[in-house]
Amino acid sequence: VVSHHPLLFHPLRQLVDADFTQRIVRRALLAGISLYAAHTNLDKAEGGVNDCLVRALGFYGSERPEDYLRLCDLSPRKAGEMLDRVRKTISPQAVFYGKTDRWISRAAVSCGAGGEFAAQAAALGAELFITGEMKHNERIEAQGLGMSVLLLGHGESESPVLEPLAQRLREKLSVPVRIHDERNL
Repeated sequence: VVSHHPLLFHPLRQLVDADFTQRIVRRALLAGISLYAAHTNLDKAEGGVNDCLVRALGFYGSERPEDYLRLCDLSPRKAGEMLDRVRKTISPQAVFYGKTDRWISRAAVSCGAGGEFAAQAAALGAELFITGEMKHNERIEAQGLGMSVLLLGHGESESPVLEPLAQRLREKLSVPVRIHDERNL
């Protein structure tokens, strides 16, 4: 099983059916199933989560000032138009903080919980910061640095990588690959 987020965030002290994580690990172990989580390696990889998210947003020619950050120069467009497109194509529940009539020509993208990169994005001239989720104080700081913020939802910001990753696994391993995400478990 190849997953994006790891199943284990804390060490297991026992392998009994005491909770969800123990049940999954124990069942996989008994069935001889290996569990592999790509997580941050996949976020930062060339062609990984951030690059796939940039493409899903319709942005091209992104710079990579940091492993987990993509900077995109855009043909100027209003933030509201971008929000409408994102809600139709990636995340119907996307939340925007800022003025929708603001013209955006430079956006920064960081999948998942990318709030820690907002200050760097602002310093690089980003007018819009796009991520999955941010802590409240990170969002306020980003806005204080002059950026609008677009929150897609954590999983929604990472799901654009699923099909390209599945296709690469099919080609490299010559095995059937099925995609399962939290919406279809």
